[in-house]
Amino acid sequence: MIMLMLVFMSVSNVMAEVGDIVQDGGAIYSVARDGELNWSYTYSKYNQAKKIAADTTPAVADEMIYFTDNKYFLYAIDATGDLKWQFAIFKNAKLTSPVVASDGTILVGTSTGTLYAVEADSQLKWEFEVPVEDNNDRSLILADDEDEKLALTDLAVAEDGTVYFGVENGFLYALNSDGEEKWSIKLAGSGELKAPVVAEDGTISISTTTGKSYVVTARGKLQ
Repeated sequence: MIMLMLVFMSVSNVMAEVGDIVQDGGAIYSVARDGELNWSYTYSKYNQAKKIAADTTPAVADEMIYFTDNKYFLYAIDATGDLKWQFAIFKNAKLTSPVVASDGTILVGTSTGTLYAVEADSQLKWEFEVPVEDNNDRSLILADDEDEKLALTDLAVAEDGTVYFGVENGFLYALNSDGEEKWSIKLAGSGELKAPVVAEDGTISISTTTGKSYVVTARGKLQ
């Protein structure tokens, strides 16, 4: 079960209490402070019937709630629980939790090495694919031309729009707000990196499943 804290949204110049936003079992729920259900939106009857728990966290920004179904779609619903749009990914891959940049761009990554930037009106802004090179450090070498990329961690976005994420190959990436690679740095072994966190001073902190922690400057230098 994924829950966000109580928030308020302005809808048609009327303040609407959204409440705690809960994603669980194929549905999004808005729960009021007194525990009463404000509304719910079901996005997967199969997940709901099978009681499949969500492992991503919704993002709330600009009177909208953005979330993924873990596999195929990025959704946008408003403060009353009405679906506004859904963006099809269809990569047959797990999706990260969405994050929203200061300019309203919604970002979501996949376990196949692709990051999507989507406009607030559901149009694709840009996409970035983790490079695949014949280099033992940079990424996995693909066998038999398989379309096998590398899983992304959850994302972090700095105030200047820079997007940070870890990759299964142990690299930390930084992208400009237009999707161009800014830098990357090798930090850990395969599958070890957790999601990065951007500090107030602009440094990026990231830990690993083996208990190590790293701090990297905004220029991509290890401190």
